[in-house]
Amino acid sequence: MPTGLFGVRSRTTISRGGTEAASVSRARTKLGLAIGSDVQIQEAKGADIASAATTDLSTLTGNFADVTGTDTITSFGTVAAGTKVTLQYDGILILTHHATSLILPGGANITTAAGDVATFISLGSGNWLCTNYMRAAGTEITILDTEQAATSTPLDFTAPFATVTRAVVIFEGVSLSTTNDVTVQIGPTAGLETTGYVSTSTFLAGGGGAGGDEVLNTSSTAGFILQNDNAGHSLSGTMDLILSNSSNNTWVSSHTGKQGGTATVVGGGNKDLAGALTDLRVAGTTFDGGAVNVRWYGLAI
Repeated sequence: MPTGLFGVRSRTTISRGGTEAASVSRARTKLGLAIGSDVQIQEAKGADIASAATTDLSTLTGNFADVTGTDTITSFGTVAAGTKVTLQYDGILILTHHATSLILPGGANITTAAGDVATFISLGSGNWLCTNYMRAAGTEITILDTEQAATSTPLDFTAPFATVTRAVVIFEGVSLSTTNDVTVQIGPTAGLETTGYVSTSTFLAGGGGAGGDEVLNTSSTAGFILQNDNAGHSLSGTMDLILSNSSNNTWVSSHTGKQGGTATVVGGGNKDLAGALTDLRVAGTTFDGGAVNVRWYGLAI
């Protein structure tokens, strides 16, 4: 800073190439520059930012910052496309997934924990993409899809990572050549388990039995059962398997789907495995159309 008359230090005016400011942030304001628009966020640890519905990342003073507070976040504001920001959460809050403005792994909301770290890239126009989410325990949310055409039986799937916490079996217009039910079996590395399931399924259809509604119930101890009433019906729906107790490797299932024109199939069950889930099988007599997809959720160290 130049020294003026009588040794008093003065600020250089903008007309003389200065900023008339005593700090970097004031200099940006004087020059009319905005972070993420006219200049990029500097590569440094910035000041903490408080959570809010719109947590405006254009106000960051560095590309890494702690997020304080517990307010649900639905937006990160607008900065230039390509801007990368890493955030560490100091507490529990909800990040709200949006298919355009806040794209999160798996297309679902995330509940943070203290110490979780996430990296976001601006897509411009107020839209953000989460490219990485690291849990405080050193594990990362992981989602991977595997799909097979339903043209044979059984269909066998292998978990793509060591610790599975959820598996969603997605039936896409699947049809059987007979009226046999669909069965989903799971197992650890020792192999698929074919006993010990507590599973029920109910088929609901209008117009059956002397003009009334048709309700058919079935159960199974050999697998998570999904009732099929007619070989000509195609099944579209999901069976959601969730690890409810990791100590006992207890899995809970629920399913819902549409069969044929107006029929609905619903049900659920539970099963204790001898170890961590690694294998999954979808079986029926013979599949003759459609596809089965398994969406895996888990932790990868």
